[in-house]
Amino acid sequence: MKYLHTASRTTEVDAVSDQIVAMYEARTALKTEPYLAATMATLKSQSEQITEAIKRLKVLSELEDLDAVRDSAISALGHVLNGYANMPTDDARQHTPPLKKVFDNYTFSITRENYESESSLIESLLADLSATALQVHITALPGVSEAIAAVRAAQIAFTTKQVAYLEALAKDKTLQSASVLKLALLTTINTKLIRYL
Repeated sequence: MKYLHTASRTTEVDAVSDQIVAMYEARTALKTEPYLAATMATLKSQSEQITEAIKRLKVLSELEDLDAVRDSAISALGHVLNGYANMPTDDARQHTPPLKKVFDNYTFSITRENYESESSLIESLLADLSATALQVHITALPGVSEAIAAVRAAQIAFTTKQVAYLEALAKDKTLQSASVLKLALLTTINTKLIRYL
């Protein structure tokens, strides 16, 4: 058996450890060996810990995806309003300026803010667009209410996932990161298991 390199990906090390544990569990004769039993107990525990750490990283990736959806919804709303601002119809000339004025207070740049600032700005934009005086303008222009609803839905989805992530992070604050666990797992495999074999 060859040594695992420290340059191996965390998920690769996790997969190898899962395979080693599965092979060990399948061979009952190996469980009678005291050194191997202790080493495999450590390996199994580390493997479970790194799997959980990878799941935490996955949630962070999901947050990034939801932020991209949110950015796309803001962009779509801005483009809809810009489209109406350039239309030479009476309805567009009458109903677009109040909506465009509200959106222009925020601009597309809110999509480049950090998560917390962007959330705050989007909530503020949605509150401004909820003003009673703007409702007649929103309903008069097809697609605007749908674009606003898309921003609201994207914001709710992002906030829900972010709250879940932050709660899990607070609860798991004492847990080690996947990269730290990877090094411990590599040490167990390379120095305790492979040398034994």
